[in-house]
Amino acid sequence: MIFFVVSLRNRTLGGALACFGALSNLVVVQLNGGRMPVEAGAFFGLVGPKGYAQYAARTNLESVKTALSALDDRILLPHPFPFAAVWSAGDIMLAVGFVVFTVELMITRPRVITDKAAGHRRKAA
Repeated sequence: MIFFVVSLRNRTLGGALACFGALSNLVVVQLNGGRMPVEAGAFFGLVGPKGYAQYAARTNLESVKTALSALDDRILLPHPFPFAAVWSAGDIMLAVGFVVFTVELMITRPRVITDKAAGHRRKAA
């Protein structure tokens, strides 16, 4: 919530993108009984045959009843990468949004100060 307020106050594209990603994840989770569904092929690719047999019963695998299945966890980031997992479109929007938000806050913008008495605008030093 604080991140949302800060991103609105600073009018940042990254903040809006991150909030949209979080909101899309929240909607998918709420529409699917409180758990994020996972596409079975991507889950199998991540954990392999032995892990699939062990964890498939405890994982909310995608089915024909899955609401908004295009937004569930289906993008496989395999093990050579540091964050090996199955990601959703919302996860990617959230991560990209945080990066863009951080870059936007690091870039300095000149502030404009308005002298209300005289009606003049000048750049702050």
